[in-house]
Amino acid sequence: MGRLELILGFWGCRHEMDMEAGNTISIALCVLTKSNKNRYDSYCLKVVPRFETVKGLKEYLVQRSGEELKPAMTGEDFTLGYFGEGNKKFTIKSELQLAEALSLV
Repeated sequence: MGRLELILGFWGCRHEMDMEAGNTISIALCVLTKSNKNRYDSYCLKVVPRFETVKGLKEYLVQRSGEELKPAMTGEDFTLGYFGEGNKKFTIKSELQLAEALSLV
């Protein structure tokens, strides 16, 4: 299974929020390849809805950025993660972990 790093507040993707509703974010994706975990490509996604479920976010990412995600995917499956303070890596497997990641924005 590949790992997709969901990096919030990444320097390459300026944070923009829907000021009216406050329900969208801009995020940067770091896609790590299955063969080389030290190599990745990064992409900026703007106007991403704030999902409450990990499944919903994964489905959205596959639908919107499927081609870019292919290096990290095994079939339709991949792992989400993010960098917290001090570049510490965290995995997003539950809704609680997703909410924690989104609270950093």
